[in-house]
Amino acid sequence: MLCRLSVPAFTVGTGIQFTFYKSEKCKTMATAECPPGSPGRTGETYVLLGRFKTARRKKRLQKEGRDKQLVQLYRELEDISEQQRNLGYAELVPPVQRGWKRFFVLRPDVMKSKESEFFLGILEKINTVRYSHRKDFKVKRRRKGKKVQVDRIQLLRTIYDFELQKMTEKEKGFFKQEWEFIGHSTRILYKYVFTEAWRFVLKTEPNMITKVKIIDPVLKSRQDEIDMYLDRNGLYPRLFRQMTGSYKDGWAKSHPQKNRSALKRELNNELKSIND
Repeated sequence: MLCRLSVPAFTVGTGIQFTFYKSEKCKTMATAECPPGSPGRTGETYVLLGRFKTARRKKRLQKEGRDKQLVQLYRELEDISEQQRNLGYAELVPPVQRGWKRFFVLRPDVMKSKESEFFLGILEKINTVRYSHRKDFKVKRRRKGKKVQVDRIQLLRTIYDFELQKMTEKEKGFFKQEWEFIGHSTRILYKYVFTEAWRFVLKTEPNMITKVKIIDPVLKSRQDEIDMYLDRNGLYPRLFRQMTGSYKDGWAKSHPQKNRSALKRELNNELKSIND
């Protein structure tokens, strides 16, 4: 039995009905024999042959097009950053001083000990550098309605699991585990703090600028344009989901079934038993 597509047709005065097909391929498929028991060619088959898009498919293609555009912008941003890094630096003659810098060094008595090389290796991994326009590194704070100058606090850097794994067993013995909440959620971030900070003291030196970064104005303008577009429209979460599959921090652990107070007591007891 032959089947036909339900396509628009018209009848001439002789009573003969004519049917128009979109192409020879459609005509061949329309006049082909249907398998036994099949419902035959229908209007749905005609829609598929004519390559008409449904409303759902149109919406999906629009989303896929926007996602592809975000990925292209991200790759362009990476290319611009790579080009800027390859520009290098230009020597500044003569060097100029821009404020002061402060960092940690070994205490004189620790420097003379046999373990000086060992603690210098640890200091390279946890040292911090701060910059200020004042040599005393004081900042303004309001106390009882008055502005006073107070010392700026500077601590050693805390490390995380992936950094601790790169240390030796002897170095790991000088760190203890701590934790902190991320924002106002119950997500926990574990960190490790150096236990013998008294071995280091702060040292202040002039911050001398000897070279400056070469900047291409055209590349910088295009980079700011892309970054502003992604930031103002809130497209970074969508972009990271397309690139990595998730926008969450993989270092943190979430405890959605517990409140912060109970979780805080539980973690403190756990860390107390570990550090002891």
